[in-house]
Amino acid sequence: MSALSNEDRCAVDLLLEHAQYGSQGPACFTHADSGQMRERLTRVEALLNSLDSFPVSDPPSDLVAKTMARCTEAVPLKAGDPESQNSVPA
Repeated sequence: MSALSNEDRCAVDLLLEHAQYGSQGPACFTHADSGQMRERLTRVEALLNSLDSFPVSDPPSDLVAKTMARCTEAVPLKAGDPESQNSVPA
């Protein structure tokens, strides 16, 4: 599995921020971008748009319980923590 370069991560961030804020978005869209960054943005946008072709299904009904169980396994709560009383059983 290949990792994104720092420049590609920046392109993904820019596109996601633009999608969230629109044309009134953060200052990074007000600066002139380089041709290389424009090319990266075009490629990343094409990749993200290709996700529309994947089927979408409802999440499993136990998704929250499984997620909480994995979180608890990763960072076990101490017995005295107030949050340990609110844990979701697996």
